[in-house]
Amino acid sequence: MGRLILNVLLSFAQFEREMISERTRDKIAAARRKGKWSGGMPVLGYNVVDRKLVVDETEAERVREIFEMYRQRKSLLDVAREINGRGWRTKR
Repeated sequence: MGRLILNVLLSFAQFEREMISERTRDKIAAARRKGKWSGGMPVLGYNVVDRKLVVDETEAERVREIFEMYRQRKSLLDVAREINGRGWRTKR
């Protein structure tokens, strides 16, 4: 009799865990459809304002410069040396 009750309780726990997962997934998807930022650190060139991504022009200009450096030099190592020499840092 004890195993039956344990299995019933475990089944309810598993069902609830699946329901929580489904609700969380649906909530995140709904927020994304509304254009809201759904979490995590935004990439370089963007900030989160009122849960929406907004371009940070200062960072965006740096990103453009990095791409241009790569286009001209065609070497990630050269680009990395250049941006480190300029003292540019990531968001972290």
